[in-house]
Amino acid sequence: MRNTDPRGRRGAHDAADPADTKETQMLPKPDYVFWFATGSQDLYGDECLKTVAAHSQEMVAGLNASGALPFPVVWKPTLIDSVSIEGTLQAASDDPKCAGVILWMHTFSPAKMWIHGLQRCRKPLMHLHTQFNREIPFADIDMDFMNTNQSAHGDREFGHMMTRMGVPRKVAVGHWTDPRVQAKIASWMRTAVGVVESAHLRVVRFGDNMRDVAVTEGDKVEAELKFGWSVDAYDVSEMAKAADAVPAADVEALTDRYYADYDIILEGRDPAEFRRHVAEQARIELGLRAFLDGHDYQAIVTNFQTLGGLRQLPGLAIQRLMADGYGFGAEGDWKTAAMVRLLKAMGAGIKDAKGSSFMEDYTYHLTPGAEAILQAHMLEVCPSIAAGKPAIKVDREFHLDQQYVVRDGEIVIVDEFTGRLGEGRKWREGIHQAVEAKEGVEITVATGQAARVTVQDFFLRFQHLAGMTGTAAASKKELSRIYKCHVIPVPTNRPPRRVQLPTRVFATERAKWNAIVTEISELHALGRPTLLGTRTI
Repeated sequence: MRNTDPRGRRGAHDAADPADTKETQMLPKPDYVFWFATGSQDLYGDECLKTVAAHSQEMVAGLNASGALPFPVVWKPTLIDSVSIEGTLQAASDDPKCAGVILWMHTFSPAKMWIHGLQRCRKPLMHLHTQFNREIPFADIDMDFMNTNQSAHGDREFGHMMTRMGVPRKVAVGHWTDPRVQAKIASWMRTAVGVVESAHLRVVRFGDNMRDVAVTEGDKVEAELKFGWSVDAYDVSEMAKAADAVPAADVEALTDRYYADYDIILEGRDPAEFRRHVAEQARIELGLRAFLDGHDYQAIVTNFQTLGGLRQLPGLAIQRLMADGYGFGAEGDWKTAAMVRLLKAMGAGIKDAKGSSFMEDYTYHLTPGAEAILQAHMLEVCPSIAAGKPAIKVDREFHLDQQYVVRDGEIVIVDEFTGRLGEGRKWREGIHQAVEAKEGVEITVATGQAARVTVQDFFLRFQHLAGMTGTAAASKKELSRIYKCHVIPVPTNRPPRRVQLPTRVFATERAKWNAIVTEISELHALGRPTLLGTRTI
């Protein structure tokens, strides 16, 4: 029995060390080749077969020299019977370097000879409906020429059989030197590479789909049956573990690479602090590369709702992985991740290519004649589609002692409009857990949502409503219209001593804040307590 898989899967015995932090190149194997097989028969003798072989060898040499094909074409001996046909197509199926077979009928090749070989073939096929000579030599044509050059006859017979068998294939019609024919061959080659890559594509999902989202679901068993995609799930802690195992020297080296490949936008931030955040992306990237290579995965799926022990969303890391040919899908979208990987494989090496990337449709531009769709995503956009040199900018929306405080080993949210602490509140979508990881406190379980109800609908479920507040008078119309409740003002026990001061207007915002600070200082000097509403502590 063989100890290798003809589709190129890596066995458990030769998996790479997950701790290996070397960068891996995931673009298509540079040694993919395409076989060129010529159909004929021995009815017209050895001299005819020698001519057929010479013609097909010249055609292969010409195609390779054209510069139009992304992969080399390999000549195979002329096929003249069912045994040679079956053996050649079986060998092509077993050869991991062979990405497809180009078939051409030079002379009349009885199509029944091809049945068993076509049934065995598992590689993409192209039927090149061409002939060696471009023109008919009317001046000196004879029966020897006509017997040898029967492509019109042989290719039609062959096409009939493939159609009757329902064999999937691409048909290119025209002379083999025509640039349009060569362009069709080149395009088919890239598609064939996608088919071969798909047959052993492995996708890793960290976490599950984004909650309540439908389009990212799917039948993974059916995907493997139909396309060959193997889709596996791991807890996000495995990604965090791989990132934590990366040596500090490797992180520093890759961070230096980031600073060379990207424009750095500090915007007044402390350079050392900025670099620490960028280095965290380098750690995640190296950990992911080690994990993907060690487990033989070519595509990755994440979910921002599930960050676990990760300190950051793996955005910059995913950018660079996509640039190297890995597939990616966000929020559990394993189907998109697989398709991105195949597009990367098929598009590699195209001159002046515009690149490819994972992207989501966001909004329409519906101006007549200029209709468009705005596509974007958070951080995971491949640099291959950038118009210029990409840049790194660190944004942190959650700052200690501004948006939250740490109290008794827990993250407590600060209400940005009142400055009050929101005891018991938690951010959703994994954000709370990310802040907990950043501050080094115990990471809590993400809260879920069993149901939703509006405030109005909730209170309308009660038969009787009553309450007391100092701000109801301003909302009495709303309370009457929605809740059918009347507002009755209760006079103060003593006459109010409040004095309504006139409004003061300032020319600049700075002058306004200076006046506020001055007044607070004066009131504080008098010993009067002052209540301040602020967004930070």
